[in-house]
Amino acid sequence: MNKRFYCSAKWQELFLFLNSGMTNSCHHPLPHKIPLDELEKNIFALHNTKHKMKMQELLLKGERPKECHMCWHIEDADPNAISDRLQKNKTWSDSLPNKVDPTHIPKFIEVIFDNLCNLNCSYCDSGQSSSWAKEIEKNGAFDLETDYRNLYQKVHLKPGTNDKKYVDAWFEWWPQIKDKVETLKFSGGEPITSPNVQKTLQNMDDAKNLSLNFNSNLTFNKKYLDKIIEVSNKFKSVRISASIDATGQMAEFARAGLNFDTFNENIDYWCTKGHDNSKLSLQSTMSIFNIWGFGDLLNYYVDLKEKYGDKVVGIYHTVIRFPEFQSLLNLPLSIRKEISAKIQKSSKKFFETADEKSLNYTKKVLFYLESNAKPMVELDENKLKKDLKAFIQRYEIMAKKPFESVYPKIFVDYLK
Repeated sequence: MNKRFYCSAKWQELFLFLNSGMTNSCHHPLPHKIPLDELEKNIFALHNTKHKMKMQELLLKGERPKECHMCWHIEDADPNAISDRLQKNKTWSDSLPNKVDPTHIPKFIEVIFDNLCNLNCSYCDSGQSSSWAKEIEKNGAFDLETDYRNLYQKVHLKPGTNDKKYVDAWFEWWPQIKDKVETLKFSGGEPITSPNVQKTLQNMDDAKNLSLNFNSNLTFNKKYLDKIIEVSNKFKSVRISASIDATGQMAEFARAGLNFDTFNENIDYWCTKGHDNSKLSLQSTMSIFNIWGFGDLLNYYVDLKEKYGDKVVGIYHTVIRFPEFQSLLNLPLSIRKEISAKIQKSSKKFFETADEKSLNYTKKVLFYLESNAKPMVELDENKLKKDLKAFIQRYEIMAKKPFESVYPKIFVDYLK
């Protein structure tokens, strides 16, 4: 095995979209379709598609797949930076496959049954949120020139859509692999309120070696948490990865429909009413909208850790690439460096006390702020700014908050 560009995630992680029949093994490369002819011959093609196995071959040869651009441009810009590739290799250091196997079983699976969701997060789209689908159905496409992935030009999936062929394949595959999977994560949409996920949980056998994880916005009635608590003892552990990008008003703007008070109340309920095996982590998606609240988010995590102790087990961040007009890289380097300095100054306790993995993911965001890393697709700066302004004009109506009342003057002035 040539370890130079090796990435264990291509083997040990699976993101499975049962609503569209798509797959990938990392959130950075775009998902690709699972061909039905491959699936008919090999049920393991839910993970081991020919495309994915080709990427594995390249990695084993010491070559760099183009779809893994995010890690390459971070590592090229700074050889000492901890990219997601390097972090994932640490995560799976005790199991680094060295061959291409069409029946390989991943240790981590994140599965999406549908796009049912009560929020319109600023970076999301109708493929992942039924609320976004309803917005575009009702008010039409956004007028954006740089939205070349058509995130805001059409309804990608009707609310609640899933593909029966892939759902049936999943329920055929799961009994064959369940004893070898370490973590099963439900995502969406909002999985905790999804009827498909609730039905799946009620029908799952005891699995004392399986860790269950939910990627959740935690903005819903507590009765849904009670349903998770009811089945928690079936599993080794149950974690809610709560999605939040800032605090207070900024959090509510960046995730239209979020109620920050409800979010806090549900965290308290989960951490105090859940079983001993019930855990909480935070995850954020850093974009041009919420980077201004990143320091407050880190301090919020420290406060939760102090209040709930070992119930709180980490914080994870990813950095927006799409839509391009929301990328951090659109801000001038001088502004980005100023933001980074403020974050490090205001969040000293986090940097002194956080675990290694949380620190590495946080340092990745700071690297993005401070470096000259290039975007995957070069687009005209003026067009990106124009689209950002057009997006804000409509999105602030959705968020029910005036943009200028939420964000610092330096950001407001940048857009003028």
